[in-house]
Amino acid sequence: MEAILKFNLPDDKHDHKYALAGLDALLTINSIEQEIRSYLKYNARDGYFKDFDVDVKTLERVWDLIITLKKERQLPELH
Repeated sequence: MEAILKFNLPDDKHDHKYALAGLDALLTINSIEQEIRSYLKYNARDGYFKDFDVDVKTLERVWDLIITLKKERQLPELH
């Protein structure tokens, strides 16, 4: 299977930039999700949230929101 995206630059420069940033955005979302998961599931105190007084209920709601939005937008899971 092959897919080719074509852009008419400079007119489509923003669309081109968005397409290139797609993987980085997905990796960023995945990293945030994994940090929250580690904190909530394993009580990880060595990750991003180690220096914060974290409200667990808020973090759970944010995690749920991320998962919900990923499903709604049909974002692929990273393997």
